[in-house]
Amino acid sequence: MLLKLFTTIALISAGLIGLEAIDGQTKSLPFANSHFTDIGGMTIHYRLFEPFKELKGNIIFIHGFAASTFSWRKNMDYFAEKGYRVVAVDMPGYGFSEKQRPVDHSHESRSKLVWELLDSISDQQWILVGHSMGGGTAGYMAAMFPCRTEKLVIANGLFGRMQRTLGRTLGGYLLRFPVFFHMIEGMGKAFYINYERFEPLLSSAYGKQADSCAVKGYVEPFETEGSSVAVFETFLRGFDKTTPDPNKIDMPVLLIWGENDTWVPVEAGHKLNSSLRNSKMEVIPHAGHNPMETHPELFNEILLDFLLNSLDN
Repeated sequence: MLLKLFTTIALISAGLIGLEAIDGQTKSLPFANSHFTDIGGMTIHYRLFEPFKELKGNIIFIHGFAASTFSWRKNMDYFAEKGYRVVAVDMPGYGFSEKQRPVDHSHESRSKLVWELLDSISDQQWILVGHSMGGGTAGYMAAMFPCRTEKLVIANGLFGRMQRTLGRTLGGYLLRFPVFFHMIEGMGKAFYINYERFEPLLSSAYGKQADSCAVKGYVEPFETEGSSVAVFETFLRGFDKTTPDPNKIDMPVLLIWGENDTWVPVEAGHKLNSSLRNSKMEVIPHAGHNPMETHPELFNEILLDFLLNSLDN
């Protein structure tokens, strides 16, 4: 205990981690560029990278299911160095954001939350980049405020809404009671959200063996109370009444897909591309569901080219 305390003090002194006060309470910062803010009574964690040179634009990175800002570790610095203000956010229930109950995990609710966060940072237009489930949120955001959206980028993700069933509705209701909350939390940590279980899942998403550092980076945020419940609650309380209207998404759109994605097959990306009127699709050879992590150089190159150039219609 004393060793942990002294180590924390040393890291703070070295500037490797910091402290931030939210509502009079001091919170330790997971990363040097971490920030906490209160949105709708919920504490949200995000990372902010200011541009290394003259500002070219603003980018928001939105992670997918069971992920966090860690998913963008190989992309954030790159675009800050290219002159972009970069924000990556932990969605409610994930990463280092608050794990409170109940949480509305619908894309519509998430979209409103992220726009409120972005409004507090800059009133300029934003480039929305979402991966997997985060791609659905980015799509909702673009349809919600097209005038605020400079460009939209979806990586291995789809627009869509989860079907409401009796079982999911009942499960979401039961999670409101502490006894079921703690039961699901315990089961999640024991059988699902741990290193041994997460390693094959992440390897499946990567399309190759995930290294120990990557697995640890995904699992670490789940060690806080309530994290396991968020995974289940996403399916139990993530219902959208509508899907985004493609006609409202008239800004340039880029779809980036892994050729060997077995979670959301590349054919689904081609179908989405055909439904949008101002889009193009880039397929990364031999990549799986997480090309921004497994093929970061090519991913970053494709994304940067899209940001600097207009679509060839």
